[in-house]
Amino acid sequence: MHRYPRVLALGILLVEIGIGSPRNRIQDSSSSRPDDDWLWALNRCSNRQEWGTFDIPEYLKAAKSCLDPQHFFSASECDGDAPGLMDGLRHRKSVLYQRVVAPLEKVLVSTGWMEELTETEPVNASIEKNRPTINGVHFSQSRATKIQGHSQLTAEFCFTKDQRDAKKWFKEMKELGTSLSQPRGSRAGIRIAILDTGCNIDSAFFGVPPIQCRLKGWKDFVSGATHWQDHHGHGTYLASLILQIASMADIYVARVASSSDDLAKASDKVAEAISWASKECNADIISMSFGFADDHPCITKAIHEALSHRNGSILFFAAASNYGANEKELFPARHESVISIRATNSKGQFLDLNNPPRSQHDGVVFGTLGLDVPSEPLVSGEIQYKTGTSVATAIAASIAGALLQFALGDSQREEFEQVQTSLRTRKGMQALFEHLAVASHYERYLYLAPWTLCKQTDSARWSTFVAAVLR
Repeated sequence: MHRYPRVLALGILLVEIGIGSPRNRIQDSSSSRPDDDWLWALNRCSNRQEWGTFDIPEYLKAAKSCLDPQHFFSASECDGDAPGLMDGLRHRKSVLYQRVVAPLEKVLVSTGWMEELTETEPVNASIEKNRPTINGVHFSQSRATKIQGHSQLTAEFCFTKDQRDAKKWFKEMKELGTSLSQPRGSRAGIRIAILDTGCNIDSAFFGVPPIQCRLKGWKDFVSGATHWQDHHGHGTYLASLILQIASMADIYVARVASSSDDLAKASDKVAEAISWASKECNADIISMSFGFADDHPCITKAIHEALSHRNGSILFFAAASNYGANEKELFPARHESVISIRATNSKGQFLDLNNPPRSQHDGVVFGTLGLDVPSEPLVSGEIQYKTGTSVATAIAASIAGALLQFALGDSQREEFEQVQTSLRTRKGMQALFEHLAVASHYERYLYLAPWTLCKQTDSARWSTFVAAVLR
């Protein structure tokens, strides 16, 4: 029998958190034994398969320590007198700190959770699977986690390794984006247009002045509504990503569909939105995190007219596909004037959901983080983790925005006109992407994560831009 029920209860709780589910206790207490919970927890600690991806040795060490009463026993307890009992209590407190509290603190610090505890929202433990939609129209997959009735700390422990790694990656990319976007000369913001399901700005994230002042334009091609809205949530999520990485960009949102099913019939609205973004908003970048199985002439015409109107100085990004080699690259990602984006994990490994290059003659293709990318707590108050090329597309578009913002930062630099003019074109931005990207295990697949710029001075960064664009 475990001599210390409170310590045992803590150990059982740690095991339940680690395996992600509570013990199913027998309802009829008369048929259960006092040590059933203890034995159950010990068995779970010895069966690592039940812990899945929750592979944190220090955490497991803390749980096991709680389940071993010998760690907490003191010979002075046997005396039975008050001094002996107090000595035993002090001993247990010391052991509890050394074997349980200290290891758990180490987990919090090493994972970066300690500094984020005040920001962490509960997450929902349900997983929404990949959602193919009709007529070859695709949005990203979604995974939202929420643990009801538990503390924020409990919710954090339920994050997978991919989610923790993606959170760290995104935090570092935000810092790089902020560094690249710092005002240096020109204070004009890059303009990014998001064509999607809209944007719901009724959340704390969109309500703060530094974000609110960058929401510059809205056009509803679905219902004609003058107020910002998004009944699906896809566009809201993508807008939050872009606002965080391209930290000085002005954002314009075109609502072209109310849902993925609606998007299947929305090619005319997409074409109108491209025209609106390029002519009325003067957007530098248009992000389209969706795709069609078939080409749509009206969208092709809108892209060509936008390029003609802007003398080629506009960038289009679109999601490649979420279905690997089973389907061809989606449209408009496969259009010759669009930068097609695939998804990787936080280490640069391309996901199985990505399709192959369009042909053997198309050169390289680009991918960036698109696995378990976290959002800010938006309208639902939940942190959502989304996966797919549509997520990666928004991140790639925001990286391009931050890079272009840096290029426009100081008009006194040598070769300023050539560099900034080139970067506004597909050819120029792809040249910079290729220079900054890292080769993956697959031939002609490049991982876009410009970490080489992190520790460079502005002068060194400018030299990198010149070498890439004007070589």
